[in-house]
Order: sequence, then structure tokens, then C-alpha cells
Amino acid sequence: MAETPCEWALHTLTLDKVEFAADHKFEPYVAASKAALLERFDRESTEARAALVALDPAKWDDNWKMIGMGQTWIDDTRYRVFRNWVLNHQIHHRAQLGVSLRLLNIPVPGVYGPSADQS
Repeated sequence: MAETPCEWALHTLTLDKVEFAADHKFEPYVAASKAALLERFDRESTEARAALVALDPAKWDDNWKMIGMGQTWIDDTRYRVFRNWVLNHQIHHRAQLGVSLRLLNIPVPGVYGPSADQS
């Protein structure tokens, strides 16, 4: 939730493609603390917002690609990539986080107002 949306947004808004080499190995970010996680999210979401504000509206229709191991995984307009892989993907993972919190008996925080756990 803290890493993915910011990187996706920055890559989508500032690059025309992301290409991973055949030997690329994903290294997930593991925060040392809650404070470190929140600091990274705040910093990177500020960068992503600045990139969004700076984007020339005409660039929404430009092509954007993601290529991994020589195979094209995403080939679409910047707008559709941003909508599907930044916004919708974030919503999907937020829902997964809610399920995980429920299974751990941790109250789910409100998103668009108080959650059932806060009422």
C-alpha cells in the first residue's frame, strides 16, 4: 500500500515505458518501522502528486509500455495505465488490506467516512 502506488504513478507519469531485464529480481521494500513506512509513503506520494500536476494533458493519450523478460505485459495509453494500474490497483490492494486486518482482529480504518469498526 505504501510502495506500489507511488512508484507506479511516477513511472506512468514520467516515463514512456518501464523495461525489466531478463535477470531482474524484485526486491520488496520492508520497512524498519511504521514511521519509516509512513515517511516513504509521504515523500513518494508528494513526488507522484508533483508529477501529476506537471503532466501536460496532451500526454495522457501517449503510449506507455511495461516490458519484462522480453515480453510486453502492458501496452496502452498513459491514461488507461494510470486509471487501471495506479488507481484501480490501489483500490484492490486496499481491499485486500482490509481483509487481512479483519482476520487479525485489527479494526479497519475508515476510508470514505467511518468504517463499521469505528461506528
